[in-house]
Amino acid sequence: HGFLNGAHTIQRLGPDEVNDGYIYFDNNLRVKRLEESILDHLAYEIYDYTVGSWVQYDHDATKFRRRFNGRRPRLTRDSGEPQSLGVTSVEWNEHLKSYLCLLDAGRGELWLGVANTLTPFPKFNTESDGVFKVADHSTSGSSCYNQILIPQLYSSSDSVVRFACTFTSMWSENTSDEPTWTTCLFGMKFGDGCSENVGRYEYNNLVYSVDLREIYK
Repeated sequence: HGFLNGAHTIQRLGPDEVNDGYIYFDNNLRVKRLEESILDHLAYEIYDYTVGSWVQYDHDATKFRRRFNGRRPRLTRDSGEPQSLGVTSVEWNEHLKSYLCLLDAGRGELWLGVANTLTPFPKFNTESDGVFKVADHSTSGSSCYNQILIPQLYSSSDSVVRFACTFTSMWSENTSDEPTWTTCLFGMKFGDGCSENVGRYEYNNLVYSVDLREIYK
C-alpha cells in the first residue's frame, strides 16, 4: 500500500496491545492481524486525535495529513513555541515498562520519548515529559534520516538499546521547513552551503547505542 511507504512495523508490543489482534505501524496506522485485512486497503485504521479513537483510514490526502501525526516534524525553532517531534520508530521496552519512541526533530537531531500505550498514539514536542535528545549532527552539517530502533540487536529487558539512521549531506544546504535534497545529493554540491561528503559514511546506515539508565534514572 502506498500509504505504508517508509512505515515500520512495531515488532514488540506492550501488554495492552500484544493480544488485541492488530498489527501496529509507527506512522499512526493499524490493521487487523488477518491476511484478508492486510491485503484490503479499506481495513486500515488511523488514530484520529479530533475524536479520540481509531477510525477507518481516510484516503483523501488532505484529511489524512490533518489527522496524521506526521513522520516529518513541523519545525518551529524560531517561533518560540515547543518544537514538534516526528515519531519514526516505536518498540515496547520491558526495561522501562513502556513504549520507547525514536523521534526526529529534523536535520539529524534525534530524540527519545516514552509512552504507556498506543491508544492514543503518542505525540511529542521538545518540552514533553520524558523526552531527551540523544544525537545531533550539527557539527558535520549532515543529517541522519529514516531512523529506526533495531530490536534484533538488543533484549527488550536490557537497558542498552540500538537504533540506526542513514547518514547523508543531501539536506545540509536547505533551511526551509520542507527540506529538499537535490542541491547536495550525494556530495555533488550543486548549491552553496553543502556539508562535506564523508567518505565511506555518506548515505550509509550508522548504528547508535544508548544506555537508558543514563537518561531515565
